[in-house]
Amino acid sequence: MIFLGDRDQLASVEAGAVLGDICAYANAGFTAERAGQLSRLTGSHVPAGTGTEAASLRDSLCLLQKSYRFGSDSGIGQLAAAINRGDKTAVKTVFQQDFTDIEKRLLQSGEDYIAMLEEALAGYGRYLDLLQARAEPDLIIQAFNEYQLCAPCGKGRLAWLD
Repeated sequence: MIFLGDRDQLASVEAGAVLGDICAYANAGFTAERAGQLSRLTGSHVPAGTGTEAASLRDSLCLLQKSYRFGSDSGIGQLAAAINRGDKTAVKTVFQQDFTDIEKRLLQSGEDYIAMLEEALAGYGRYLDLLQARAEPDLIIQAFNEYQLCAPCGKGRLAWLD
């Protein structure tokens, strides 16, 4: 069985949470036996991990290390890396830089929330129009990528879970 997905997907997306749990063992590395097999097969040195916990699972994992979703030097790339490391200081630093692909908005009132919803509807308008018109998939994807909204808060007055 092959699972393909994003282990760093938001925890609220169940498939991402499952992959995150499975892939947690990947950082422990391959067993010495599997590392040796891979080294012989590829002609490249594959280092062995340590310990014996979940050895068969560890030997079955292969993680892609490069993301092609966005550049690592983009605002969203820097932000994603900082979040994945759990580095709060780096997250704050990213928002203090002049990236054009991200923007931080604080929603402090119901009015702020309504304004954000109106902007989101306008931002997704072209995408929704193309969906309704059953346009070519490439055009739909392009329109979707023009505007995206990320709301990481899961609990609270203005969150998806009250």
